[in-house]
Amino acid sequence: MEEIVITKKERIDWIDFARGIGILFVLLGHTAFLPTLPKAYIYSFHMPLFFLISGYVFSCKDEFKRFLIKRFKTLIVPYFSFLMVFFAAFSIKHILMHSVKSIPPTLFGLLIQKTGYVYAVWFFIVLFVTEVCFYFIAKHIKNTRGLVALLFFLIAVDVVYFKMIAAALPFQLQICFTALPFFMIGYLLKKSNIIEFLNRHIYIYILLALAISAIFFFIKCRYMTAYTSLTSNQYGNFFIFYCLAIATIMFVLLLSCRIKKVKPINYLGKNTVVLFALQQPLVSLPLNLLIIKLLGTDYLSRFSFFTRCALSVAELLLTVIVLLIVNYVIHHSFLRVIIGKSIVKNK
Repeated sequence: MEEIVITKKERIDWIDFARGIGILFVLLGHTAFLPTLPKAYIYSFHMPLFFLISGYVFSCKDEFKRFLIKRFKTLIVPYFSFLMVFFAAFSIKHILMHSVKSIPPTLFGLLIQKTGYVYAVWFFIVLFVTEVCFYFIAKHIKNTRGLVALLFFLIAVDVVYFKMIAAALPFQLQICFTALPFFMIGYLLKKSNIIEFLNRHIYIYILLALAISAIFFFIKCRYMTAYTSLTSNQYGNFFIFYCLAIATIMFVLLLSCRIKKVKPINYLGKNTVVLFALQQPLVSLPLNLLIIKLLGTDYLSRFSFFTRCALSVAELLLTVIVLLIVNYVIHHSFLRVIIGKSIVKNK
């Protein structure tokens, strides 16, 4: 098989494609009708995928102050900006449900992403803390063997924390224990050129990664709880969790390397911030309220597995259309500042 050489430009393309696939899985996983089994599979890898990709593209060339300011603008500013949208959405929800007294605790819970009030924006703060921690790791440990040894130590810390403590922290910062190993795996993949090496026989490795993913997901469903949730501290067996997540992520990355570019998917991959943060307040929440109003709280029992899958895909398409319009408005107006960009668009 002819070896595939990945240039710098192509690498950007395939990373955007992988992000695009990842954000589609995130949006699909948050749809109202998605059955338990596909939802469980998506949740087993979709957030680790984003942490791993973030590690793959990570750079610590800037001095720390510049690095910190840049990451604050692109992660912490969007966190608090998008929280305002959540505040408005949930205030309207409580007013419509005639439960105005519950608005203050709800808004406080949203602010610190307290368990029971956890929504997608937690990712921004968790990624910020993870990147700051890894900045010092990358600055002080250059040797690959040292990084690999530290990776296994961090995985051990992750297991010990959730097996012995498992306490939810403000802003869901306990997820950093899981995010940091995946972030480091991404960094090591780039540092070791493993993706480029696997490209020599890419179809074999794509099928192998998919097969391993399917086997571990079958084991997880057959012998333990199928569902994984980072925000609910639901991991099950950590060996199965890590193997399943890594195998599925490698399948997505290698497939992305092979395909590289499909314009709509790459476009989504370049605009994940708005799609990730605003699906729930702008689409999922009002749509769920409408569904419950029309069909009742037991609406899921009214549809078959395949009908629910079809309805989830329809909701996904609606979600993408709505959020791409919102994304266009944000990127082409003064609202650019809420996603960490300058008000004046660079030409």
